[in-house]
Formats: sequence, structure tokens, C-alpha cells
Amino acid sequence: MAATTKTYNTRSDALDGLRAIAALLVAFYHCGAEFRSSPLVIPGFTGVLIFFVLSGYLVSKPFVQALAAGTSLPLLSSYAIRRFLRIYPPYLGALIFFTALRYATHLHPPSASAFTAHALLYFNFMGGHSFFDINAAFWSLSIEAQFYVLLPMSAWLVARVVGTRHAALALILLFVGVGLVSRVLEFTYPVAGNESHFVLPTSFLDLFGVGMLVAYVEPRAAITFSRSPRQRGVLWLIGIGVFLAANHWCLYDAGRADYLRTDIFSYATLYPLVCCLGAGVAVLAICVQPADTKLPILSWRPLVAIGHISYSVYLYHVAVQLAFFAALPHLPRGYELYLTSHHWLTGFLTLPFVLVTSAIAYRLVELPTMRYGTIWSKAVVQRAAIARPG
Repeated sequence: MAATTKTYNTRSDALDGLRAIAALLVAFYHCGAEFRSSPLVIPGFTGVLIFFVLSGYLVSKPFVQALAAGTSLPLLSSYAIRRFLRIYPPYLGALIFFTALRYATHLHPPSASAFTAHALLYFNFMGGHSFFDINAAFWSLSIEAQFYVLLPMSAWLVARVVGTRHAALALILLFVGVGLVSRVLEFTYPVAGNESHFVLPTSFLDLFGVGMLVAYVEPRAAITFSRSPRQRGVLWLIGIGVFLAANHWCLYDAGRADYLRTDIFSYATLYPLVCCLGAGVAVLAICVQPADTKLPILSWRPLVAIGHISYSVYLYHVAVQLAFFAALPHLPRGYELYLTSHHWLTGFLTLPFVLVTSAIAYRLVELPTMRYGTIWSKAVVQRAAIARPG
């Protein structure tokens, strides 16, 4: 790379700021607080959709760019080590913590089979209420983990079936197409007793596919938008506009229900993709931002700090809120999807405890396992390079 060429961050402060916003949306949502006043209509469950887009972008980027360049795909063993150590030890720790909390408070302690299904991350296939059992926030972790498995398998298949020139785009179209078709089929032919319309990982692949599309267009978009703050501003307007328009549809045309539970076909099948497209354009606007510039809100240091621990915030916020509600039973609590000042007050009261717990979990579990994953995966890559002939 020439000295005059601007560089772009693989992990930017602004992406961490966006992670923080996504995690806070979910945390306040479980206190019953969210933005539902036009034009600022942002249901709390959209935080999960933002996480799906970010995961699709960050996790798929080495695969998508390798397919686009016609180079070798990432080493599967190194990829598996990084992904496993990134999400599983923190998740297992939170699962054990929350299960113990349920037993200690006698609040619907989970059965051994439910705990096992959650520990092995296949509980979305169990039927009934298992998708939201033990901890309602954990549902996306099963989908996320199964996406990690499907991504390298699909990339390997596409690399061998499709010509090198179009393999990356074919992979993205495959994920988007399968996700839409699967969601239509799950809505049309629901499994009796499921609390959610959608439990199969295939019904969320298009949402990850939006992030994959960002990874695909980023190198070209960076060249186009790097010299023009005005053009980057247009990207932001488009992304935020689409995101807010999709959520306005959620509130005023489709009612207040989550897309996982609504009875409206168009909303259930199309809304999450449209919402993710808006979020995806915003992610692209962040990714093409030159590294020597900062975005005023997303790069705010407290928000970036929360972004670093956002995974633990997602894992532990329900447990902390549950303990808080048990200690102070007269507080208004979550799952009531309307906006009142009392629910916002509860969210802000519980937030410091959520952040402290999450920071401790990040230091004790996330950070060591991430470091070990980096060291171990690099060692695997080096051994593979030594063993490779020539």
C-alpha cells in the first residue's frame, strides 16, 4: 500500500459505539423502555438485528474477500478456534450464572434437558417455548453459532461450484435467498407450540447476508467515498432513513409485536431484512470512514467502552435486571412494550449494575479467552504454513 493511501480500521471506535447502542437497545427493551415516538421509532429488539449485520460483516469478511480475490479460504481450524473461544466460554459462564440464579430465586428453574440443549446451543430445535427458555436474550446465540458453522461450509461449496470471479457475490445471494425463502416457509407452515415463528438458522441467513454484502462492497466503496464527506453523509442519511422507515412500519402499520411473533405475513418476512439493509448502509458508512477521522457520537469514549463489553452486556443484563426486580419488587418491569417514564427510570437504575457485572465478566472471561484464541489460532496458521509443500 502506498504511503499516501488512507487506511481503514478493521476494528473502529465507531463500530464499537454501534455495538454499544445495539446492546443498550436490548437492555432497555427488557425493562420495557424503547423509542416509539415518530419519527424516532426504534424498538429495542432491533439491537439484535444490528448485531446480526455486524456479525455478518466481521465474521464473513475473510471469506468474502478471499472468494472475491480468488485466493485460498481462511484456514478452518484457525477460524473455528477463534469463533468458539469468542462466544462459547462467555456464553457458558452466563448460562451457568443465570441457571443458578433461577434455582436460588425459585423462578422456574430449567430442566436438565433444557440446560443441556442450551449448553450445546441447539435449543432452537427443541420446539415449544425452548427458544426463549432460561433467558430470553439467549435465543440469538444459537442462531449466531449455527451461522458460524454454515458460513465456511457454504463458502467452500460455492468456491467449487461457482467460478472464482462471481463466487463471493454468489455466496451472498445464496444467504439472502435462503433466508427469505426459509422465513416464508416457517411462517406459512409453523411448527405447533413454538413461541416464535422463526427458529431455524436458515431463516436468519439473509440478515447476516446484509453484513456480508457490506464486506463485499467495502473495498470499492472505500475508494469512492474516502474523498467526499458529503457522499458519506448521503450514505448515513440513506441508512438511517431506511432503518427508521422500517421501524415506523413496525409501529404504525404492523402493530407493536416483534416480527418473531406477529401474525402479519409481510411484516414477519420482509421487515427484518429491510431494517438490516438500513443498518447495513450505516455500517458501510462507518467502514469507509478514513481512520484519521472520528464520528462525533459513535466515537464517544464512554460509548466505545460499553461497545468493548457489549457481548457481556447482552449476556448478563437480564440476570442483573431479574436480581434487581427481586430485590425491589415494586419497580415497573420489562416486556411491556410501551413507553413510560417509569420504564426508562428502571432501565437507568439497573444500567450501572449491568455495566459493572459485564465489565467484570469481560475481564475475567472474555478478554482471556480472546487472547488465548488469538495466540492459538496464529500458532495453528503458522504450523499449517510450515507443513504446506513448497
